[in-house]
Amino acid sequence: MMELNGKNWSVKYRRNKYSFYINKYFSLYMNNYVFEGDIDYQQIDFILRKFWENGCIAGFKLEGTEGSTKHPQGLAVFTPFAPNGWNIYDWPISVSLINTRGVDFIPSGIQQVDKDVVIGYIQRNKKGVGFFVDSIVQDIVILDMVIRINLNAHKMPYLIVVDPLSEKKMKALYDKIKDDDPELFLASDEANNFKALVSGAPFILDKLYNLKQAKENELREFLGLDNMGLNEKKEHLITSELESNDNITEASEGCLIDPMNEFFERFEKLTGIHIRVHINKVESEESAEDVDDETEEEEDTQDEE
Repeated sequence: MMELNGKNWSVKYRRNKYSFYINKYFSLYMNNYVFEGDIDYQQIDFILRKFWENGCIAGFKLEGTEGSTKHPQGLAVFTPFAPNGWNIYDWPISVSLINTRGVDFIPSGIQQVDKDVVIGYIQRNKKGVGFFVDSIVQDIVILDMVIRINLNAHKMPYLIVVDPLSEKKMKALYDKIKDDDPELFLASDEANNFKALVSGAPFILDKLYNLKQAKENELREFLGLDNMGLNEKKEHLITSELESNDNITEASEGCLIDPMNEFFERFEKLTGIHIRVHINKVESEESAEDVDDETEEEEDTQDEE
């Protein structure tokens, strides 16, 4: 349980916020893809996790598994790897497979790329997805902390400084203020006996929140997720703005999904095992249909009027 005040509370609060956003966008990333072909849920989970952590993975076909009822083309195996040699284009031509669980069916020797195994990177820069998510999440957490500080400033109560002789009169006067009394009377010689102190913090919570949402939009765009509706509703945007946002989202989708499918195409060429991946469009398409239905209903209502 977190402490309620002090530096330790702030550190734990920040760690919890960081963990919340990392897990939130990791879950969205994992749920953003639909696989087809000879691949099961465990392999899908493993591949996406390694692309998040390391940005790369190797695949090969386990010899002697062809012709089975479940895997007619053979069993696909995926594992992390370490480059062993490169060509003049800085592309690994030989690798060592990393046997994280010590199983006996993963080869221990040097493997030739596109001959023994196929390797793939989820990004052109060969970085993991989590590397970039982490950077933006840290900005979001900082903004969350600033928002919290401003909220605390605005919930600061009035500090009323009085001398002992004026305390009762001030309490009676403050009770009238709370009761919305339109007329308050105070003797001129008593005006200097008390004063109210306020935080004086400017109201910038809306600007901070919009900045935080802009950072989340940036992160969703990077992951190829629909980033509409966090700051404004679709029906408030003109068609050209919607089309521009859709184009940006589709381009971002391709930055991750195109390298994955290129890897699976090379994998199929070497092993004969078909695997492909697509963006999970169900949620976004349903949202778009709802907006279209609402727009049509509004147009019909205007025509009737």
